[in-house]
Amino acid sequence: MRIAQITPYFLPHNGGMEMYVYNLSKGLIDAGHTVEVITANVPPGRAIEIMDGIIVRRLKCIGEPLRNPLVPSIFLLRDELKKFGLC
Repeated sequence: MRIAQITPYFLPHNGGMEMYVYNLSKGLIDAGHTVEVITANVPPGRAIEIMDGIIVRRLKCIGEPLRNPLVPSIFLLRDELKKFGLC
């Protein structure tokens, strides 16, 4: 199954949520699924990369009021997200 996980932050941003999403993604990959993590580009990095088998897509962040990344381009993915078995 193709699975998308959408999270405000992901590695190398350090925190409990980031590690949880990473470990869950690794477990899903070990179970035979394809996992893509969609996150804000904080801290700045490559737009798309593969990290330990996890496809990581980083979307442009235009600001972080109250430590919440604003990523308006997430709304442009609405049709693409329909291709995933689970979001």
